[in-house]
Amino acid sequence: MGKKIFLERYRLSIGRNGRPVELHCSSNARSYRAQEIGTGREVAITIVSCVPTDAAMLERLTSNAAAAQTINHISIPRLYDFRRQDDDLIYVTEYCDGHTAAAWVAVRGPFPIGPALRIALQVVDAMNATAFQRLYHPALNPDNILLLAGQIEDGDWPRIKIFQWFAPLPDLAARGDPQIDRIAEFAAPEQLWGGQVDVRAEIYSLGATMWFLLTGTPPTGPVAGKLRGVPKIVRHLLERMLRVNPVERPQDPLALASCLQTCLTRVERRENSRRCLRLPIAAVARLIRPDGEPPFPPKPLAIAAFVIGFVMAAALVFSGVWRERQAGSQAQHRRLHAPAATEQDVTASAPPPLFAGQVVSGSSAEEPSPTEKRSSSPGIAPPAEGPLQTPLVSMRENEQISTAAADKMLPKNVARSDDDDAVAAASPAKDGSAGESTARIAKTPRSTGKRIVSHSRSHSRRPGTTSHTLVRNARRAQPIPKLHVGSRPAELIGTTSDGRWILSVSDSGRRFIVPPPPGYGP
Repeated sequence: MGKKIFLERYRLSIGRNGRPVELHCSSNARSYRAQEIGTGREVAITIVSCVPTDAAMLERLTSNAAAAQTINHISIPRLYDFRRQDDDLIYVTEYCDGHTAAAWVAVRGPFPIGPALRIALQVVDAMNATAFQRLYHPALNPDNILLLAGQIEDGDWPRIKIFQWFAPLPDLAARGDPQIDRIAEFAAPEQLWGGQVDVRAEIYSLGATMWFLLTGTPPTGPVAGKLRGVPKIVRHLLERMLRVNPVERPQDPLALASCLQTCLTRVERRENSRRCLRLPIAAVARLIRPDGEPPFPPKPLAIAAFVIGFVMAAALVFSGVWRERQAGSQAQHRRLHAPAATEQDVTASAPPPLFAGQVVSGSSAEEPSPTEKRSSSPGIAPPAEGPLQTPLVSMRENEQISTAAADKMLPKNVARSDDDDAVAAASPAKDGSAGESTARIAKTPRSTGKRIVSHSRSHSRRPGTTSHTLVRNARRAQPIPKLHVGSRPAELIGTTSDGRWILSVSDSGRRFIVPPPPGYGP
């Protein structure tokens, strides 16, 4: 057979095994790869061995082949020649290389929804091209749909060719043959009962083929309510195409193409949304089952993934804000309490003071200076040697100094009020260094507590500035609240150069340096 010449122009191609290269096999026909002897063009030769004996049938096949030679459609292989030879019908068509849709599903599983709809659109377009010639495919099924390499005109995948469009109608009554049974699974009910083939039977076979592409199995029995996991519009269209009654199916290929295009538009919009959310697209089609719910419904899964992603993003944002606030509060707490803690630690580690009114400093205790020896009041602290320590004077001296300064700065025509506070100021250190700060304590006879104002003096200021500051601070001083160190009452005895308060515990006489309460700062 390998050396046989068909129609005096074509010879079969021989493979590496020394046998003809077979392309396709059906119950009544076989297709082989061949070459045209004169030009070397590759063609496909289909040999139909079961030739009908009815003369009317042969005449109809001949007229159909003549009409098919005039059809030029991208999804239908071109028919180059048709004749009868040695009791066989020889069809010479265009050679196409690819894999059938049935083989693709067997190896890689069901198709996604988008590619399955694109295959259906190309088949409907071919049906519309052959409907005018009244040429109907007798056995439309996944074995007769060839997937080609490349893309269609719109740039989408896949591109197909449809085989056996002009072959004789197989005898579906001869059950028991696996190939006949395979064709019968996709044939319309009226084709099984009476052998009638028209555009409505083609639409039923196309619906069964789409069902197979989406699920991997042909439809069996009533299909209403069995398909899940696809958009509702696609599911309803498939149910209409697979109706038992031909009248209830779509009647026009153009109307069916419009419905398929609408379905494809919605599916592509859905795929774009999933792509924006970075959700798997092809895996959704693989979850389709012919009956029952899919193990993982795609819509709830997508919603759950979106909610989880949103919650995680919100948690990350709020955790960052919380960390920043915690870091800020900790830093503020350290700034407020670190100086007080340092002074308390230094005070606790220093030896007990030599005098009852001595200020506790961070330096080691030394012998009292002559100034300390001259202090006779128990509530007076002599000037300290450190730059951050504030010398204290007695309450009587403070009253005298502040009263004199206030009287000197008040205008002559303004009488001094009895409610004015007497400002007590400590005398500067003997060394008179520039920029040294002093603290002054004021006591008013009508107030229940002591009032404190602080003042800094340097050589750069003009004379008289100290008196102005004393009077202003004395007028705006606030009453001091009751102070406690732990559970023991304490008394304010002075301030440091940076505005912190010096407290003395009433029963033990121990000194503590703490920051002032809010609203009582310098």
